Amino acid sequence: MRQSDEKEIAGDAIIETSPVAVPTPLEVELDSKKAIARIASIAQVIDGCAKVSIQRTNASDWVRMGKSFYLQATGAQKIRPVWGIYFRDRQVTKEMNPDGSYAYIVTGKVGSKVLDQLYGEVEIEIDGGRSSSDSFFTKNGRTPDPMDIRKASLANWEARAVTALLGLKNLTEEDLKRNGITVGSITGVDYQKGAEGGGNTALISDPQRKRLFAICKSAGCDEAKLKKFLKKHFKIDTTSEITRKDYEAICKAVESGTIDELTDDVPVVNVDEGR
Repeated sequence: MRQSDEKEIAGDAIIETSPVAVPTPLEVELDSKKAIARIASIAQVIDGCAKVSIQRTNASDWVRMGKSFYLQATGAQKIRPVWGIYFRDRQVTKEMNPDGSYAYIVTGKVGSKVLDQLYGEVEIEIDGGRSSSDSFFTKNGRTPDPMDIRKASLANWEARAVTALLGLKNLTEEDLKRNGITVGSITGVDYQKGAEGGGNTALISDPQRKRLFAICKSAGCDEAKLKKFLKKHFKIDTTSEITRKDYEAICKAVESGTIDELTDDVPVVNVDEGR
């Protein structure tokens, strides 16, 4: 019995635990200061890149929607090197519509080498596209060139991807002026103050409404989002109330993806010169 007990004791595992070291108040304070200093350094890098990005663009790279300004495809291409923008898993799909028109839909992921160094790998998924029914491709009765539409769909996707990742959208007039952009040369639209498309202003035609719906489809913008956008910024309830003078700007907002930012509150990168 004694021998058996000794074996059981010998077979038992003895676990030794070390006392947990409790940080002193000074150590906690030093760690907090390091964290705050790192956050400040990250903010300084991002603000610096944002300033340089805007300064690389000009008025033709922006569009004004109300009092806010949004970066277009040409501007997105100019700022790619600043952030080390890269694309992954990009795919282009051609979708046929019942009326014989078609759209190129682009999906993929976008990331930034600069942001990866600051936060670890940061990627987001985004989609975009263009449709053969867009009047830009059919003006003067010409037949749309599939290659032109495919290239435009890729440009649309890149613009949406870059602006969505970096948050360079919904900027103010002062943001651009501080960084050398001639705001007065930027094209844009002012929102209606009342309903009924401004009363005496001519409204869009049925073909124009159909074109807008085709653009929405190719850009992945559903009817609910479009209605929310029109209600919030134009004080109208249906597409039949859209005025001709606002029509192209609305189409552009849908195509470029800025309608997503105009219907939601989106954080904006600080571009103050003093940072």
